[in-house]
Amino acid sequence: GAWFYAVSSIFSFVGAWLCLHTLKKLDRVQNLYSALFVLFIGLVGLGISQNYYHLLLASAIFGLGLGQTTVIFNILATVGSSLKYRKQVISGLHSMYALSSFLAPLVVAGIYRMGGQWSQCFFFAAGLCALLIVVGRWNYRKENPQLEKNIEGSPESKVDSLELPHQKRPPGIYILAIAFGFYVVAEILLSSRLALYLRLEKNFDLEKSSFYLTGFFLCLLTSRLIFSVRPPKLSVHLQLLTSLAISFVAILLGLYIHEGFFIFAGLTMGPFYALSVIYVSEAFPQFLNQAMALSMAVQSLMVVLMHVSSGWMTDQWGIAWAMLAGPLCLASAMGLLWGFPRWKKSWSNL
Repeated sequence: GAWFYAVSSIFSFVGAWLCLHTLKKLDRVQNLYSALFVLFIGLVGLGISQNYYHLLLASAIFGLGLGQTTVIFNILATVGSSLKYRKQVISGLHSMYALSSFLAPLVVAGIYRMGGQWSQCFFFAAGLCALLIVVGRWNYRKENPQLEKNIEGSPESKVDSLELPHQKRPPGIYILAIAFGFYVVAEILLSSRLALYLRLEKNFDLEKSSFYLTGFFLCLLTSRLIFSVRPPKLSVHLQLLTSLAISFVAILLGLYIHEGFFIFAGLTMGPFYALSVIYVSEAFPQFLNQAMALSMAVQSLMVVLMHVSSGWMTDQWGIAWAMLAGPLCLASAMGLLWGFPRWKKSWSNL
């Protein structure tokens, strides 16, 4: 099972990295449809796998498509929306990610309840992917002129889609990619290890531990929905730092005071990812494609390292120590983000 996640995460990194090159050859919408097709092939492959090696091969294809679609969705949400509604659009996109995380186990349980098998879960997801391709292509042809106007950079979007080949990639892109990667590691560590931590350290049964995990995902979804409807009128940079600081405290309180604070952490962590996409688009508007692709690639790579290191820490010292990596990553992200405006200003003066 560990290799399944590791392979998909590694190839998700490869897919995001490939976007640095494919975005120079194809426009963003063409990249999206090709990535969705790769994702469809991977899902079908997972459904028809007959042995473990076939499963790993299919997970690699799935990861490749997932890495590409993640990059393109975030770019399209950024450049396809006006500056006035960009926060709502991107927050709405990431609300759908949280909703999917909440609904996925319910869909799997429903398929099993109707007598289905695990392979049919992959076929169901592949069908949704195929439907998105067909409906998207049909809709894109109908609204092609308007989409081209928005995607290629209308005056109000303030995003320059033309990245000149002679322009040097700013070093700040790497700083933000690593900072946001630390956050992603913390969120995935918490969401993937919380139920196990509660069972091993608090002696909770499966039902009670699942309750806290479900609560965490519900709070992620709730906070993202709130931000998509009524975003605060604070600077994005301040919102990012506030989210990290409160989440840092909440996870520590969950570890040492009461596990209910883990659920609260979902509320404070929820808005961060959408805000990070907005911050990247504001910090590097002329390097949006590169910044997004590099950020997603670094995140995928850091997630692979997280799975390996947290497993090793759990074996050596126990899962309680492994969970401390979450607050440590949030503190690291906070430090990088706090210093980023000063570093960016000093680099621009060179």
